[in-house]
Amino acid sequence: MARVLTDAAVGQYRDQGYYFPIPILGEEEVSGLRARLEAFEAAQGQPIHGAQRSKSHLLFKWLDDLMRDARIVDAVEDLIGPDILCWNSIFWIKEA
Repeated sequence: MARVLTDAAVGQYRDQGYYFPIPILGEEEVSGLRARLEAFEAAQGQPIHGAQRSKSHLLFKWLDDLMRDARIVDAVEDLIGPDILCWNSIFWIKEA
C-alpha cells in the first residue's frame, strides 16, 4: 500500500468521522466519467432513474473500475485498513 493521507488527515477522520476533499481524480478524468453517464442517458432518452441509480457499478463497467481504482482504495485503506468491501454505489443527481 502506498500511503495517501497524512497523519493529520487520518486524525481528522478519526476525530470527526469524515475527511474531504481528497484530490485524487483530475478535472479531465471526472469530465470523462460524467460524459459516459450523459451518453448513457442520451442513448436511453431520459436521465438515469429508479433501479439504475442503485448498484450502478453493476450496470457501468467504468464505475466498477472507478470504485476499484487503487488511488481511491489506497486512501480508504489509510482510514479503515485493508479489509475493504464496497457494498453499494448510488447516484444522487440533482438535474439542473
